[in-house]
Amino acid sequence: MGDNWKRKPSICHGPILSRIQIPSSAQDTSLMKDLKRGQKPYFYSIMRIYDSKAPREMLYRRYAINLQRQNVQGLITKQQVKYYASYLKDF
Repeated sequence: MGDNWKRKPSICHGPILSRIQIPSSAQDTSLMKDLKRGQKPYFYSIMRIYDSKAPREMLYRRYAINLQRQNVQGLITKQQVKYYASYLKDF
């Protein structure tokens, strides 16, 4: 009769941690060569944070879309769009 108030033991699962996948191109670099198994994912996660390529490409896309929008609205010509886009690619 009093068994209902007791908690039944349940299996307690710990937090699930995501595993960092290191691409083979990054594993072959001279920086990763001498690192141990646990050090490689940690170092690669730091490398990903400080890589500026992805944010730079995102900004380029944003500016290119903005230029196209201004062209559609009639604020700038197609020649100006090409000029400004070529200027952006240099950076």
